[in-house]
Amino acid sequence: MSGILQSPIFSCNNNTYNWIIDNNGSNSVFQFLISNGQLINTIPVGIQPSGICIDKDYVWVSNYGDNTVSQISISTGQVQNTIALLAGSTPSGICNDGTYVWTSNSGTHTISQISISSATLLENIIIANSQYLHDICTDGTYVWITDFLANSIYKYYISSGEINTISVGQNPFGICTDGTYIWVANSVNNTM
Repeated sequence: MSGILQSPIFSCNNNTYNWIIDNNGSNSVFQFLISNGQLINTIPVGIQPSGICIDKDYVWVSNYGDNTVSQISISTGQVQNTIALLAGSTPSGICNDGTYVWTSNSGTHTISQISISSATLLENIIIANSQYLHDICTDGTYVWITDFLANSIYKYYISSGEINTISVGQNPFGICTDGTYIWVANSVNNTM
C-alpha cells in the first residue's frame, strides 16, 4: 500500500479485502487484497467521501461534498446505487446494523436511515439543538452520534424515536460499540 495512498482517513474490511478512503481528492475508494496488500480496484464514488462501513454484501460510503451515499457491491467491486440525502446534509459518519445504514449529517442536524434491502432513504431524524454531528455507530437498538462542538453524544432509540443527550469529553470525534459499552474518542483532551 506504500506509495499508493497519500492521506488515508477511513477503512473497513471483511477479512479478504480492505477498502480505504484516501483524502487525496480522487473521490474514490481503494480496494486492497489483505493477504498481500495489492491494490486490486479503484472505485469512483461521490464527492469528498468521508465515511465507510461494510455489511455482508455491500460497502457503504458517505460523500460529504455531494450529500450522497454510495452502495458498492462486494461481488462486483462497482457502485450499485447512489442514494441522495437532503440538500446540504454533508454526511460524515456512516454505520449499519445489518438492516439499516445510518449517516450523521452535520449540515442539516439530522441522521438519515437507509434501507439496506432496497437502497432507499427511509427517514431523516432531526437531532434538536445539535451543533456539529460527526461520527455514528449502532448496536441495532440504539444509534449513537457524536456532537463535536457540543461535547456530547446522542442516544437515539430506534423503536421509539426517543433521543437522550450524554455529556462526554472535549470535541468527541470517533465512536464505536462492542455491544456492551460505547467508546468515544475525545480529540482535544485525549481521552476516551
